[in-house]
Amino acid sequence: MWKEFTAFLQTVFTLARDQQQAREEIKELRQDLTKLTLAVAHLVSKIELIHQEDGSEREKLAMRLQMELMKFEKQLSETTATKTRAKLKSRAIADKGGDGRK
Repeated sequence: MWKEFTAFLQTVFTLARDQQQAREEIKELRQDLTKLTLAVAHLVSKIELIHQEDGSEREKLAMRLQMELMKFEKQLSETTATKTRAKLKSRAIADKGGDGRK
């Protein structure tokens, strides 16, 4: 009977020690989870900021591209207008007899 009683007490003490270790591990896991949650929240904030910055940068690049395209179109229209005036002038000269007089 004493043998059974001491075995029972040993089991109780072992279970109590295991329970205490489990509680400590749970406490550490909760702390780790809290740190991980904060790290994820920080990363989410950074990702949102990067997304906003990228959107702004794309918008700036689109505007710059549009401005360059408008400059090119203006130069093209000026070149076309100059060539058209030159053709008209040469036709007028040819129609007047080649020397610009009537």
